[in-house]
Amino acid sequence: MDGGIWLSRSNRTIWLPVEGSAVEGVLQEEIPAPLPYPGRTLPPLAQREQELVGRPGRPDRAADFDDRAEYLRNDYAYVSKLPAGTEGMRRRARS
Repeated sequence: MDGGIWLSRSNRTIWLPVEGSAVEGVLQEEIPAPLPYPGRTLPPLAQREQELVGRPGRPDRAADFDDRAEYLRNDYAYVSKLPAGTEGMRRRARS
């Protein structure tokens, strides 16, 4: 049975601030088509990865750590999860 081996590739673009830390950086990734491992055929499991081909992901934070208290964060990854409506923000503030 094929061990499910293939070559996974990615193209990454990262934007880092001139001043400050990598926490404020932004990363975007695009996944090219997977390639078969030399001497093997492309296994069916690689089809999941094949479905992502050519679709760049939306930009995300370059670093997954942040020492700031949550209420001090202002990055997109955090702010985009906040409630948009007035009542939702009030409920969040009271919790």
